[in-house]
Amino acid sequence: MRTTIRIEDEIMKELLTLTKRKKKTEAITFAIADFLKRKGKEKLLDIKGKMRLHSNWRKLRHAELKEE
Repeated sequence: MRTTIRIEDEIMKELLTLTKRKKKTEAITFAIADFLKRKGKEKLLDIKGKMRLHSNWRKLRHAELKEE
């Protein structure tokens, strides 16, 4: 998808430096992908302790793998 955006020069320079990318498109794509990955991890951490796993989850997983 082609998109036109305006980014301040200083911000772009810092992004290029931090991401160690040479092209602006690569740096922006990397930064967005990293942001999305971090948000996904945050969502997982938010549910930490809210789910109850059976104490025999290893046995259940082993049985599940045998069925495949």
